Amino acid sequence: MIISFYDTLSENNVGGISRPDSKFRKAKLMGVGLHARKSGQMGVGMNLEEIIEKMKQKVKNPKEGLPEEVFTYVSTITPLINVDLLVRNESGAVLMAWRDDVCGQGWHIPGGIIRFKENIFTRIQKVGIQELQAEVKFEKEPMAVNEIIIGEEVRGHFISLLYRCYLPEGYVIDNGDKKEDDAGYLKWIAACPDQFIEGQRKVYSDLWK
Repeated sequence: MIISFYDTLSENNVGGISRPDSKFRKAKLMGVGLHARKSGQMGVGMNLEEIIEKMKQKVKNPKEGLPEEVFTYVSTITPLINVDLLVRNESGAVLMAWRDDVCGQGWHIPGGIIRFKENIFTRIQKVGIQELQAEVKFEKEPMAVNEIIIGEEVRGHFISLLYRCYLPEGYVIDNGDKKEDDAGYLKWIAACPDQFIEGQRKVYSDLWK
């Protein structure tokens, strides 16, 4: 098992790597707080305990996921632990998905955030079904554990567990009506792609060597 650490804040750019849309993401985060104040969800004069209690009321069952606003805030104050699923075909190509969201735009190894009190293996299975449309088999020990810190306020710190996974015999990619630049589009990638999601590119680029 490989354990590595990647921190963009320690590179030449002291402020970290910032994508063109980073200002938009910061504005969106600020907008979440502004919306909460306007809607009365967190009233003026409330103490911290009352604000936390309000947040708890919005989270029915954290094991089933968090409301977007809550998850966004949590990702600004604590690392997120996620699983990544490494799948290869007989030629050694890696199965990747196109991503286009707050984390950026580009190819990435499919994965997902582990939820509160969720078993790691359960999250692997759910990622397989949700992103690959398949029930995957996997090795019980992670191939690598990577800490990724990037220069973003939202989702800026990850502990990523990479698992070797296997698809059912006869598996065929089904992209439906998706085009290659649509989020979730799957493709076998034979060499490290130029458009590789920032954090993953730094820790997974050697998978093709």
